[in-house]
Amino acid sequence: MLTAILAACLRLIVPPVCNFIVMAFLLCLAEGLHGAPQQVRYECLILPALMAIQGQTLARFSGNAIQTVVITSNLLKCAAAIAAWLLSFWPGRKIPRPSLATFFLPGLSWVAFLAGAAVASLALGLHAQFPFLWPLPLIVLLCIDIGRAERTGQLD
Repeated sequence: MLTAILAACLRLIVPPVCNFIVMAFLLCLAEGLHGAPQQVRYECLILPALMAIQGQTLARFSGNAIQTVVITSNLLKCAAAIAAWLLSFWPGRKIPRPSLATFFLPGLSWVAFLAGAAVASLALGLHAQFPFLWPLPLIVLLCIDIGRAERTGQLD
């Protein structure tokens, strides 16, 4: 709870790109402590903080609320939008057809969760080195993209 409060404060006082830099730092810190004698204790402090910052930073995307730390809510949003879309074709029903973004973004995030889990499972199976550094290239790309959006005033 404390890390969630601190992450919310961070989101309110610094530009979003700074939150990605903090996430990258926490990933590097977790990697540096990986394999330490008290590894589990350290990771149990760092990883929840990382998830809190991620959840606070990536709460909205293109005007849509999106969860990046909870799989089921995005799965349910996507399923509900697909159901509404299918039922909008049903004769005699007055169900409005949802926009593409209504089911595309939650569905895309769910696919990203699935891909991340698959890559993590593969890495664990192969005993890959540096498990906490794999997301860093994505964080760098997000920093570049969000930094550009902040400079042009297109940040949503």
